[in-house]
Amino acid sequence: MENPPPPSTPLPLLLAPSPPTSPGLSERKIDVAKSERKDTPARALKAIALPNTPPSSPSQRGPGSSEEPESPSPLGVSSVAQLKIRLGLETETPQCGAMTRNERGCRNPRRATEKDELDQALTALLNLTQSSPELPQRLTKLASLVHCHMHDYSTALGRRVVSWSDLFPLGDLDAKISSAIKRIRDELPEASKTCIGISSKKKQCRLKLSGKTVQTMSHSIQEILKPQVFLRDEVLEIWIQNLREAAFCCYHKNQCLSKAAGWIRAIKAARSLLESSPPPPDTADATGKPTPDQLDTVSSTLRETAKHWKVTGYDTSPLRILSSESWNVKDWSSEKYQDRILVVLENLKGEERRGYVYVYEIKGNEGYVKVGYTEKKTAQERMNEWSETCNRQITGIYPRPVGLERGIHSPALIEILCHADLRTCRVRVDCEACLHPHSEWFQTSPQQAVDVVEKWSRWIDEIAGQPGWRDEMEAIVLESADMEHCLESLLQIKICDD
Repeated sequence: MENPPPPSTPLPLLLAPSPPTSPGLSERKIDVAKSERKDTPARALKAIALPNTPPSSPSQRGPGSSEEPESPSPLGVSSVAQLKIRLGLETETPQCGAMTRNERGCRNPRRATEKDELDQALTALLNLTQSSPELPQRLTKLASLVHCHMHDYSTALGRRVVSWSDLFPLGDLDAKISSAIKRIRDELPEASKTCIGISSKKKQCRLKLSGKTVQTMSHSIQEILKPQVFLRDEVLEIWIQNLREAAFCCYHKNQCLSKAAGWIRAIKAARSLLESSPPPPDTADATGKPTPDQLDTVSSTLRETAKHWKVTGYDTSPLRILSSESWNVKDWSSEKYQDRILVVLENLKGEERRGYVYVYEIKGNEGYVKVGYTEKKTAQERMNEWSETCNRQITGIYPRPVGLERGIHSPALIEILCHADLRTCRVRVDCEACLHPHSEWFQTSPQQAVDVVEKWSRWIDEIAGQPGWRDEMEAIVLESADMEHCLESLLQIKICDD
């Protein structure tokens, strides 16, 4: 993803609409929809890039051992119970604790995790410091064990890791470097899928940025937080330029220069904490002092990398699966599907809606398909939006052929029925381009997905013209003991012949 453009080519400011997960159902929001809107991308992508330093002395006990250490760890605690208190995990009613939009801890119940598994994750942290290379990975593991299913994606996990990391001792990390990193991290903007510009009404701009632009912004923040970058003016200025060009939409370009100047001032103020600029990592000779040739070579390499770096092409990396079985069985029980169906039926009363149900897959992730719907746009237009927002190369599977699709009755109802029919293979995936998880993905073959969509599309065509079909369907949904019985009963609704 680092195919460099000519040096003179500026990073593009890509602006694209970001489609919501699906058109709104009604003012009767379901619980899951409420929870998903509670959290917004925060400092997860401000991962602290630290110098390569040796890890602290490893514990003689295995990470899975439940034995207490004989003496206090570098963290200043000597037991898992004390570590729980230090990390804010010891509460009467275990809660998720992930930071929400209101800067408050999420009050959703904590993910159901075996006590032994949680204790093992905590035990593995007892002897670590901020200079331990394994600290971020182990903290991420811990966060994934305690966060609820609405905050298990990388943005939310990363923000928790950053806050927890600050509680650990420095270890071999230079205290002044650590302090500078924290100050810079607080001054830089957060990775965002919307423009960070301020409107004439003194409110943040809500225009969506494209997936490539968001990825550029995220990567630039990560690079600026590296000491080998923020201690070198010529390298820092390039990454600041990359960040400012990615963070603003075309309507607020006039704000980017003043913002960038403010970031640079803040970074230089943070650097003033250092009595003298220590040699950036990996530039010292055998005596511990960097040679002029080494410094020049490293600076030149970093400068050229920053100058030519650019997100090119579509993201073809594997999808990060957040949950599968636990999502299907627990969080999307029969009652949840039934509730969604009833909400859609309520919206259909007194109004006929037509639209499209679509199925697509993305390059590099064959075997996974997305099933969605749209009313205001064609299926192709909707898929183009997803491609731009998530920076993925989409292959349309249904309607066939794409571009000649036929509108169907009640597409929102067909979508939820298809989701219910495919519920056993439903997965949630993380998206680093739009900084949000997606829940309408299924680990199944394209043909199976198409068969299900066509089955329910034919069904709605047959019954939609019948009087009282909504009332009959609502009665079946309310009386069904489980989703399997509900779907079978719906398919048996009798069609009255004229």
